[in-house]
Amino acid sequence: MPVMLRPRVLVIEDEPALRDVSCEFLQMLGYEVEGARNGADGLALLARQSFDLVMTDLRMPVLDGWGVVEGVRRIAPGVPVIMLSGTNACGVSLVLKPVGLAELEVVVRDALALPLSADAGGRPGAATASTEG
Repeated sequence: MPVMLRPRVLVIEDEPALRDVSCEFLQMLGYEVEGARNGADGLALLARQSFDLVMTDLRMPVLDGWGVVEGVRRIAPGVPVIMLSGTNACGVSLVLKPVGLAELEVVVRDALALPLSADAGGRPGAATASTEG
């Protein structure tokens, strides 16, 4: 009977607690997981070992997530990358298309730091439209 190899995931995260939780969770799901504390360490691991997926934080010291993506494309071109971020991407919100209108509204309001309007379907200026003459 052939031996089934578990997919290997490289988790690159500078916050130790988040890295540990991510690695443990993926291991519970049946993946073989290695962790790295920054992008440079992660790419060094990738150069020495084979991985089926790279999951990286965006904002890290030494080498950020964008640098990781460039390195993965150079070292292991076919390996997919998942990028995670606790904040918007260096001042840029990333939205995958197709995007629903409700999601788009939330992203726009978050970017502008405006509260969501509960009236008139959440349209901007809906609360003041009736008071303008």
